[in-house]
Amino acid sequence: GHLTWEWKRGLRGYLHPLIFAALYKFLAFLHLDTPWFMVMAPRLLQSVFAAFGDLYLYKLSKLIFNEHVAQWTLFSQLVNWFMFFCITRTLSNSLETVLTVAGLYYWFIAIKSSKGISVISKQQASSYQSPHSRKVALLIAALACAIRPTSAITWLYVGLLDFIYIKSKCRFLFLEVIPLG
Repeated sequence: GHLTWEWKRGLRGYLHPLIFAALYKFLAFLHLDTPWFMVMAPRLLQSVFAAFGDLYLYKLSKLIFNEHVAQWTLFSQLVNWFMFFCITRTLSNSLETVLTVAGLYYWFIAIKSSKGISVISKQQASSYQSPHSRKVALLIAALACAIRPTSAITWLYVGLLDFIYIKSKCRFLFLEVIPLG
């Protein structure tokens, strides 16, 4: 087949098509590789990804703001016709969006409030603090970048912004970022 410009320029990764190739192999293994399943299974899988994206958007909004804002955020997400139409499509952008929201949730859990810099209060930060949450966020960010390399733009900004305020810069770089990079 013909390679489009986005593949030639490296804007797409091979991980996203690999997910659906694995799904097709799984269907073949179960002898469910009928035309109906071959058409519907990727849509259903992407719908599951979209549901996780909605969940993590709710959790992120609740973490940063409060329950009331999180409910309105979820409502806005669910009635948004563009998201309703696009997020369930098997586009790499859709999965990248889901991974970015999930990664941001874990990233904000890892943020410690100091001198009012964080959007999370000290009380919230202590109740949500998890020693592995930044590593989970970095792993999700790495997956998002593997699926769509341009996702690195978002994660570089988030990482650099946090890097400015982090106390242990060497520990952050050598024990968290580089091993996952």
